Amino acid sequence: MLNNKPFFYVLLLGLLFQLTENKLFAQRYRNKRKFEPSSTASLIMHSSKWVVGIKGSVNFTTALPEKFYTVVTPASGLGNGYEKEYDLSSRNVSPAIAIQLFYYPVRFLGFSVQPGFANYRFTYSSEMRWNIDELGNGPNYTRLQFEHDHRLNYFELPLITQLSVGNEQTRFFLQGGLVYGHLLTGYKYINGSEHKAYSDGVIVKPVSEEASLSSQINPNRWCYQIGGGISFDLFPVRLSLECNYKKSFDPLINPEERYSDQHLLLYYYDVMDDLKLGHLEFGLSLAIPLDHIHQVYDNRK
Repeated sequence: MLNNKPFFYVLLLGLLFQLTENKLFAQRYRNKRKFEPSSTASLIMHSSKWVVGIKGSVNFTTALPEKFYTVVTPASGLGNGYEKEYDLSSRNVSPAIAIQLFYYPVRFLGFSVQPGFANYRFTYSSEMRWNIDELGNGPNYTRLQFEHDHRLNYFELPLITQLSVGNEQTRFFLQGGLVYGHLLTGYKYINGSEHKAYSDGVIVKPVSEEASLSSQINPNRWCYQIGGGISFDLFPVRLSLECNYKKSFDPLINPEERYSDQHLLLYYYDVMDDLKLGHLEFGLSLAIPLDHIHQVYDNRK
């Protein structure tokens, strides 16, 4: 009996080693499944008819004037000497955020409503110069240089149709639709200077002022939107990158209120042109399926 003890101990150690190895292997397998994509989870996500998400974006706004207006005209009749110069720089970049709700009746076709808030910004500059006293009692000339920075805040409700193609984990999509916008706030920030030149020197007076545009801008607008992007299923989150172009149908300014701000007219010789706004948007969104979300998490366990 004593001679069998070494064999018994070896057998016991072997069983303990096998049990430990099996436990470690099972733990490694569970960890591996926890972090690797699962085709089953992907199929569950793409079979979901309802998807909800959040989108953050930045947009570059371009003012598209169709008819120019001015308070003063050159006495010499030199044409467009007082027309505004619209800025196309990166200063016109502003943020937006939206909630997305998608419905997919079939896998490749989706309909979406995306309520959210968007800020838009566009700028232009103006410069005027004239002689105001030919008798020599005043300045030889006066020059006005102003920069007009417009900042608009909208509540928006995009109604979007989306077509997609791809496999279970990566899909490309095209989308388009209509966007309703309601103006919440609108402001103009004027910065510049007034130069008066005399025989003994030039006097420069800096100018800075804020003015409300809510009475001049149409409170409601409609835009069309077209774009596309790519989506990735990262289980159970769907990550999407997209680029869209949006343009308003109607002019920004209410023609009946164009000359309503007498202060802007008399002090800055400013009146808004007939213009539409175009927006180039770059967005990032995160979404989860609603009707199968519990199955996705159960599949990850």
